[in-house]
Amino acid sequence: MPLFYKKDWKTYYDFQLRDDDVFILSFPKSGTTWTQDMVWLIANDCDFQGAKKLLRERVPFLEDRSLGTDESLQKYLEMSKNNTGATSDIIIEPNFIDALPSPRFIKSHLPLSCLPPTLVNRCKVVYVARNPKDVVVSWYFHHLLDPIMNTNLTIEEFAEFFMRDEVLYAPYWTNVIEAWEKRNDPNFLFLFYEDLKMDLPAQLHRICQFLGKEELSIDQITALTEHLKFDNFKINKSVNAQELQEAGYFKKEGNFMRKGQIGDWKNHFGEKLNSRFDEWIEKCTSATDLKFPK
Repeated sequence: MPLFYKKDWKTYYDFQLRDDDVFILSFPKSGTTWTQDMVWLIANDCDFQGAKKLLRERVPFLEDRSLGTDESLQKYLEMSKNNTGATSDIIIEPNFIDALPSPRFIKSHLPLSCLPPTLVNRCKVVYVARNPKDVVVSWYFHHLLDPIMNTNLTIEEFAEFFMRDEVLYAPYWTNVIEAWEKRNDPNFLFLFYEDLKMDLPAQLHRICQFLGKEELSIDQITALTEHLKFDNFKINKSVNAQELQEAGYFKKEGNFMRKGQIGDWKNHFGEKLNSRFDEWIEKCTSATDLKFPK
């Protein structure tokens, strides 16, 4: 993690929970934004009008302030003061989440071991996991989009750093396996991105049950499925980070919402890298029964 995290980690570990908080957790680029909007809409009775509000304000990012540098934080604070359109929650006051009305919906990419120890006992937690091959591709392109990352690596080089646990939020497997071990807890819902993509209605049903919501009507399922289609999601200004590109937080070239596909790694992995990655996956999961959907 960046240096900010060294200063802030206790804030996240000792974060003051409320019993009706709902946390959406994942390793980055695992379908988090999609899942955030999905969970929020189900919990709020498919309030599509309310969902026009920026997602980061509806589901704030717990540790966002720890992801930049002193220089970048100061830059966006100045942009905000100058009213230049920088609305990133990187510049919100530290007590922003504390001041939100209940129930709160909160996103984090931190592993469970870095979050409040009583989180799963007290709150609902939705976790989404994605095949690490697709994660590494999406994480690589996110690095290219973010000027703070300043990446000039090839995807093969980036994948090697990823497997050595030397990228932001690494280790990947710590994050996923800690969540997998909680999958049978009644307060914990473990989702696979691949299942969401392959049978969304079935997964919407699981989320409804988990949140204690009434079953969605056929019309609601139809409307929610349409809302969550990638082509629609990509142009949805409440979730696609367009305002951050306009404010200079992301580069103009590229998109925060890139492809949203299963198996895009096949377009980027050569045979040698794929073999290395398979060995790494086997080594890291050999002591668990974790298997990603094919």
